[in-house]
Amino acid sequence: MNIFETDRFLKIIPLVFLLFLIGCNPEPTNDDHKLVKDYSNKVIWEWNELLMQIEKDAMFYRPGPAPRAVSYMAYSAYEICLPGMVHYRSLRFELQHPAPGNQLPVLNDRRGIHYPLAINASYGLLMHKFFENAKFLAPQTTQNVLKLIKDQEQKLEKEYTVEILQNASLNVNNSKAWGQEMALAVWAWSQEDALARDAYVSEDKARPHADGILGEGFWQTYNPGVKGMFSYWGDVYSFAVPNTSKLINPTYKFPINYADTSSEIYDEMREVYDQCEEVRKSPTGNLAHIAQFWSDDVVGNSFSPPIRFVAIADQVFQKSKCDLEKTVVCMAKLGLALNDAGVCAWKNKYAYNIERPISMIRRYIDPNWNLPWLESTPAFPAWPSGHSTFGWAGATILAHEFGNNINMYDSCHINNPHIINSPRFFENFTDMAHENAESRIPLGVHFRMDAEGGERLGKRVGNIVLAMKWKK
Repeated sequence: MNIFETDRFLKIIPLVFLLFLIGCNPEPTNDDHKLVKDYSNKVIWEWNELLMQIEKDAMFYRPGPAPRAVSYMAYSAYEICLPGMVHYRSLRFELQHPAPGNQLPVLNDRRGIHYPLAINASYGLLMHKFFENAKFLAPQTTQNVLKLIKDQEQKLEKEYTVEILQNASLNVNNSKAWGQEMALAVWAWSQEDALARDAYVSEDKARPHADGILGEGFWQTYNPGVKGMFSYWGDVYSFAVPNTSKLINPTYKFPINYADTSSEIYDEMREVYDQCEEVRKSPTGNLAHIAQFWSDDVVGNSFSPPIRFVAIADQVFQKSKCDLEKTVVCMAKLGLALNDAGVCAWKNKYAYNIERPISMIRRYIDPNWNLPWLESTPAFPAWPSGHSTFGWAGATILAHEFGNNINMYDSCHINNPHIINSPRFFENFTDMAHENAESRIPLGVHFRMDAEGGERLGKRVGNIVLAMKWKK
């Protein structure tokens, strides 16, 4: 071998050794790709913000269909991210809603997946499907809503594509395909719930029945021509809460004895009346601020009550600067909890069928009495309060994920011209949930017992979700 051949041989040795090492290590390691925790929470935050904007004007979407949509979108993101979340596991075989099991795809090779882009593809597809048949309050239109969704997906895809092109180990097409594959499977799974899948498409679907049971103390619709809302929602699919745990026993004796004027219900009726009169006398005071701040009742004025806790979560994500893994896990838990809170609250509402304060006040205090701020009382039974149930379920999840001492302003209505919109400060999620629940008293739509029932039920729902085996 001459000197030139020897030189070539020595140059080849490192290349052969490198190829040998690659061949011996075909499986990806953490150095081969980025994990979910390596990304910011921007993609979830952006889609939550758009959801709040769109859902505000969606008719027949509140209160049940909205958190249902959130739950499927958030759970899809969770399943998408599992290959890049080393401590978490799938719940596909364990959910109460006939579990999707093998309907959901499995990622065989996680190399090349850019998780924000995959999540973006999933949210774009699912949000389009959840709103493509919805009706909107003018001037908003379905066409404009679908354009907002498409524009957001394309904007984020463009940003993430630039990021991916700077990293040879990531792949645009594989990432999008993975997100879309999961989203399509989740959508197909969602369509198995015949009661819920198109509940929001028309008034007839949302309001199939006019009234409840006849008799003193039982709920009846109070608004001429307005039917009761979502009387069947207690039977739509829940994710974590089994059917046997949907109902709670009231602390009050039902049916209520209205002949007993010394009962707690009389004191609570008087409390509603007195607080509403204070709101009338001081329409910009603190009690009025609390009532309006948490209302979220009116389509076109703000997002719905369950979405309020998505708005709060988004503020927490921004304040804490938590990573994408923390955000994805929190939203999956929050979505399941808000969905199940709605299902369980409506199961109890129509099981006990308790009247709203307005009818009792008109019987015993003032036959011409009306609410001080809202134009009408919600068209479904009172007990337990949906606001309270949603709020306590949401607060239970957020306190578990971020700790209860948050010291934050809730600024989600800061630019809302329809209410007293100045932010309110809270030291913890417990205080938020309490104020949210009790805000319904000065609004005139709930007794204190409704708020307390919602607290019990919401905490139960939140804790059932947290008790699921999320980690490996």
